[in-house]
Amino acid sequence: MSIPILGYIYFGVSFVPVVVGLYRYRTIAGPMKILTLLCMLSLLVAAIEFILGRLKIQNQFLANYYVPVELLLIALIYFLSTSTAKERKLIAGGVALFMLVWIMDKIFIEIPDQMNSNMAAVSRLFLIALSILMISVISRDEASTLSGKSIFWMAAGVIVYSTGTFIVAGVGSRLLKIDVSLFVIAWHINWVLLIVANLLYTKGLLCKSRT
Repeated sequence: MSIPILGYIYFGVSFVPVVVGLYRYRTIAGPMKILTLLCMLSLLVAAIEFILGRLKIQNQFLANYYVPVELLLIALIYFLSTSTAKERKLIAGGVALFMLVWIMDKIFIEIPDQMNSNMAAVSRLFLIALSILMISVISRDEASTLSGKSIFWMAAGVIVYSTGTFIVAGVGSRLLKIDVSLFVIAWHINWVLLIVANLLYTKGLLCKSRT
């Protein structure tokens, strides 16, 4: 399947948080520095997948291994963005549970050289849950408004991004069996949500707040 124009727009917009993050790298807090590196990694993986795909070289292993790496980095950002012991334990526990599920799936269920859509969908559920937890935590801090907190915009971006990816990973294969046009629509929705997520990340990187 050829990549639609919306896919190329997403790829172009993906450079925006990277450029902003690198430009402000010395002044932003540690969690936002990790977000910048995550955006760079995401862009690199997407570029390599695209190149390998054009060369007709199997590239699904990249997406499969990127799933736990991405979740670990986002969880680390959240972990460093809160000093509350209870929330840190919840984040660490969620990561530990996901890694256990991922390892078991890797050993007993995953089919080599195929995209692991199930774990991709599961990871989105974990990320959405962690992001909602993070928004709940920072909403209790009355030192500044939510709109002034960088981690709020990042968490909102993760929720938006995870929703789109969950649609494709969770029901994409079923839509493909029903009607190819439905699958194409799902991918277009995913592109739009990915674009929005990158813009939300950028907003977070532009915030003066350290959390």
